[in-house]
This record gives sequence, C-alpha cells and structure tokens, in this order.
Amino acid sequence: MSSESYSAKIRPENRCRRLLLGSGVVLGLCATVLIVQMPLPLHWRVASGLAWGTLCVVELWLTMRCYRRARRYRLYPDGTVSVRYSNALSGSAWMMPGCIVLQRAAWLRFCNPAGASWGEPLTRNGQNPEQWRRLQVICRHRAAC
Repeated sequence: MSSESYSAKIRPENRCRRLLLGSGVVLGLCATVLIVQMPLPLHWRVASGLAWGTLCVVELWLTMRCYRRARRYRLYPDGTVSVRYSNALSGSAWMMPGCIVLQRAAWLRFCNPAGASWGEPLTRNGQNPEQWRRLQVICRHRAAC
C-alpha cells in the first residue's frame, strides 16, 4: 500500500512534554549561571545573563502555549498536519525539517501558518502500534524526516 493513501493519528504525551520543558528550565538556568560567572565586566555579565534568561523564558512560554492547545495530530504523506486543539477546533500546520523518527522514539517539528513552531517528543509506548507504523512510513518517504 502506498503511503499516499493514509495518514497517521498521533496523540501527544504529557510525560514527554513535561520532561522536555523541565530540561529546558534546568539547562536555561545552568547557562545563565555560566554566563554570569564569565570573566567580563560586571555590567556585561548582568546584561548577558538577563538577555539569555529572557530568551529562555520566552521560548519555554511559547512551547508551553503550543502544548496547552494541541491535543492530537493527524499527519499526511505530503507533510501537512491537521492539529486538533483543546477547544475542539482544528487547524493546519506542516512538518518542518529536523524530524527524527526512530524505532521507539520520535521528535517531530511543526510550524503553523501564523509562524509559530514547536517540537513534539513522542514514544512508541504512548501510541497505537498501527499509527506508529504509519508515522514511520510517512517519515521514511518524506525528505524532511
């Protein structure tokens, strides 16, 4: 059967999302501490630390906002994605380059028409086996994955 004739229905996993956001917080704090300890004048260290901390907070906030809204994904062979939001509406997005699908885990990158992009960590255990297989087939036939 050709991969053009079907789609993959993917359900995000809250455990993976929490792990990703938690690691982002920890790494952002570690990097801020390293920046503040650099051998630079005090005003440069403070300004750099504040700038980096602000960028980390904004990026985590945008990712968390996408996570709160998106409840389900349906991926199509041409790279388009139908996103089911928490308010029962659906929207469109597309898969971005940088998606990785392995035997037991996946990292999918999406972008919506408004320009917001986010990554979705997944594991095979949290998915229907047939849908996971379809996701693997679709990504094998796409240049972006």
